[in-house]
Amino acid sequence: MLKIPEQGILIAPASLHLPLYQAIHQAKGNTIGLEVYSLHSFIQQFFQGQPVDEVTLLFETMKKCQACSSTNVFYSSRKSYDFIRDTLQFVRYAKTYGIDFHTLHENSQKEKDLKEILCLLENLDVREKQIPEILKQPFHAENIYILQYEYSEEESLWIDFLLQNGAHTLEEAAETDVQYVSVANARKQATLIAQTIVDQYDADDVFICCQQASQMQVLAQMLEAYQIPYTFLTEDAPSLLQYQLICCIKWIALQDIESFITMINALHPDTKESIQPTLRQFPDLFTTRKSHLPDLYQDNVFMDRYSFEHLQKQIETTLTWLEEHEALCHWTLQDIEDVLQYIQAQNTCTLENLRAFHQIQDVLRKCLPSLKTREDLLFLCEYLNAKTNSSTASQIQGVLIGKRSEITALRKVCFLTDAHARSFPDLSMHSGIYDETYLADLSVPSLATRLKKQRDQLFTCLSLPKTLYILVPEASYDGKENPESHELVQWIGQKAQFVDVKESSVYEKPQFSLNTSLASSLFFPEDRFTGSISRLEFFARCPLQHFLRYGLYLKEKRDTMDIRMQGSIYHHILEILMDTYQKDYTKADTKTIKNLVQNEFTFIRNVYPQQAPFFEKNVLETADKILKILEQLDDFEHDWHMRTSHQEYKVQMQLDWQGTPILLYGYIDRIDASQSSFVIFDYKSSDKDLSLQDFDAGLALQLITYTIAYETTSGSLPAGCYYISLKTSPQTALAYKVNYRKKVPEATPLDIKEQAQEAAQSKKFTGLMFQDLSIYSDHEHFARKKEQPEYPEIKTQWQTILFSLLEDMKNGVIQPDHAKGACDYCAYKEICRNAANEVTKANRLEQEEEHAL
Repeated sequence: MLKIPEQGILIAPASLHLPLYQAIHQAKGNTIGLEVYSLHSFIQQFFQGQPVDEVTLLFETMKKCQACSSTNVFYSSRKSYDFIRDTLQFVRYAKTYGIDFHTLHENSQKEKDLKEILCLLENLDVREKQIPEILKQPFHAENIYILQYEYSEEESLWIDFLLQNGAHTLEEAAETDVQYVSVANARKQATLIAQTIVDQYDADDVFICCQQASQMQVLAQMLEAYQIPYTFLTEDAPSLLQYQLICCIKWIALQDIESFITMINALHPDTKESIQPTLRQFPDLFTTRKSHLPDLYQDNVFMDRYSFEHLQKQIETTLTWLEEHEALCHWTLQDIEDVLQYIQAQNTCTLENLRAFHQIQDVLRKCLPSLKTREDLLFLCEYLNAKTNSSTASQIQGVLIGKRSEITALRKVCFLTDAHARSFPDLSMHSGIYDETYLADLSVPSLATRLKKQRDQLFTCLSLPKTLYILVPEASYDGKENPESHELVQWIGQKAQFVDVKESSVYEKPQFSLNTSLASSLFFPEDRFTGSISRLEFFARCPLQHFLRYGLYLKEKRDTMDIRMQGSIYHHILEILMDTYQKDYTKADTKTIKNLVQNEFTFIRNVYPQQAPFFEKNVLETADKILKILEQLDDFEHDWHMRTSHQEYKVQMQLDWQGTPILLYGYIDRIDASQSSFVIFDYKSSDKDLSLQDFDAGLALQLITYTIAYETTSGSLPAGCYYISLKTSPQTALAYKVNYRKKVPEATPLDIKEQAQEAAQSKKFTGLMFQDLSIYSDHEHFARKKEQPEYPEIKTQWQTILFSLLEDMKNGVIQPDHAKGACDYCAYKEICRNAANEVTKANRLEQEEEHAL
């Protein structure tokens, strides 16, 4: 409970000034006779002379450290921002207690080297040198009233000084009701806080101490969900202008392509999608200012004509942009005024921007004389990066959210969150180079004394609110256990009581729907359907994927450098080999294969010359894989007596469905034929089977469609349709065959080549057989399916399934009820999110029979 005086000076953290004024107004009705200061502002009256700015001191510290000997272990750190910052902090701390650096111990090499550096800084102009004398002087502090909070070590010195000279605290002793509870996780913790406030308290009486910054937004979202007003006492406000200046200074210092791209990203974020990726892919554009691309497009398996022309346009746009922004490319330290003017021109004139601009101007004005080298510029960047722009609340309403050091008696109810052993008591100790081991021999308060003072102060502050809730999430979001704080258990006298928090929020999955009119306009433009058969399989696999890809034409976002080694390169080289060598294509030698592969990579090499090592590696891998594929196919081609009549054969098929023209098209990888019959082959990079169950669900229509289409075109009889797997997985080979029937087991060596041949012969193509293929093959290379329908029946079933898919498409079915594996490589996961629903796809033949009944 607070006791507000009639007049005097009140000292409180700057972030708590508004709540304090609010409390004063509630107690007195006005603020007449009272002045409120932060401790930092109040103690300025004790110092003589003008303070030296922090950035100036840092550069002065770095400058003095350059004089250390080259044998000093910290010689290489003499320009490091972290080392200079820590050293300056230690100088301030040591001078607070009046330590003369010339009297420091030299018991180890580290102490000796640090003493050398600190002696160089003995005359550094830090105000802390005045503190020992100030604290000895008497001061009349009877009219000063201090709001108790968790002070830092430096603040504690001044608070003790004021209290010893007659200052008072604002608080009156009162008993605190402590509720110590545990919950499942941080979200449950936020839910419990919100529910407790709604049920029991006025939001204006509540303070929430958020010990982990990462949980602040979770807490804020929960308070918003329960419509509880809140205010963050302090907020980090990252300055775009400051970030832009950092990027510009880094570019001036480093003059490399990455720092240039980072700079233009900060100054011109609109270049992110075109200029920046192009410069990153083709860094030579920045220096040569001309395109290296071939003049004409050549057919290849890696890049289509559209992608090549798009890349040409990107490079042309990038070169034009560089020409228009030539000044940026040549900035130096002498152009710092131009840099500031450029930054100013890129930002709107707001109060926040004006304040930020004046701050960076002030920093540059103070350190500009010290900026001589590349290291100086990078040092300034480190300083600006570390400089946080925190702002205190300009107005307050409802619940106050702040740090543990802001727990006071200003609010009757306090929630202390995340109070497990990982974050409580979290007392301050010195670490780094100037750690507690180094401080142990100095004339400063001992670690035990400092820790005791912090602990006493912490628990005193926890006793200030009328009601204190201490909450412990028992586990993190990833299930990691949060151990209970032993110190809290000792202070409270019991372990936390678990509360099972029930959430009232109802989470709904995203809903996707499409009316028939819109579905018709998207999928049946001009009352007709044109598409590949794989598109229908795509729809059967996941209607939402189909809608996003073929209805909205959303393309997967791919970097132009995303050169994927697609299976089509194997198809294409097999096609060339078969055209050249006919049935003997499997006998092609390594040199021939490598030359063919090299030719396939020629164009893409010219497009991306900087990727030469990547391409060389893939040439070797691809050639090796093709040799293995030929080895696998050799036995089949030797035994097979049909001739290859077509490769990459384009088929088209027209149908009429309910008066709507349907045009299906596709490319058949390979067609083998005799005088009266044919077999369709489709190359696959993986092992794939034509499952009748998948066929019935509409997931495997491609081979059947190709068979029906080619039968119509050629007039020949279909003998079968099969997948040829180009997968070259390793096979297990045995070194010996052991006969255990003998008294002494005998081991017979096995020939690896024979085993490899047996494995190749045992590998069968998967698909459907419509005629007896043994008359065309000396060995059985084709798998047979039991209970396979006859070909005429399959044709009828195919049409029923096809029309069923078209019916669902026209009716606007786009729910993400997907088949197994449809999400594995889906580019649209972020759209459907948790609405994705894996199902076993229904038999469309059975569905149509039910509809008919």
